[in-house]
Amino acid sequence: MNSILTRLLLDVLRAASAETYLKAQDEALPLAARQYGELAAEAQDNPDPALRIEALELVALLGQADADNLLLACIHGDTESRVAEHAKALLYRLTVARNVMESGQMSEAGLAEHQARRRRRSAEARYRK
Repeated sequence: MNSILTRLLLDVLRAASAETYLKAQDEALPLAARQYGELAAEAQDNPDPALRIEALELVALLGQADADNLLLACIHGDTESRVAEHAKALLYRLTVARNVMESGQMSEAGLAEHQARRRRRSAEARYRK
């Protein structure tokens, strides 16, 4: 496992608020994109289920061509049900976004704005008490 990428995933996981969570994700994305193979390995092989979930979040945000296959592999192969369920939710989001774009129902900019709002709401929901 890539220690720098693992450290960035830990920063995301340990974020104390929605703002710091989103900032940590944003800081991790460039390295995750450059080292996508290592990110995929983290998503499937990291012993910590919480880190696997955060790696899957970055996989979905990057939206690489093989993201669907990676998420499906986690849905069917992860021994931790919360990881599999999270992968299922992320796959659903990616599928809906792709279908909306292909249908022409929303512009690329409109979809990006919608996804940013959804991402913020998801981050805020993590920290509600």
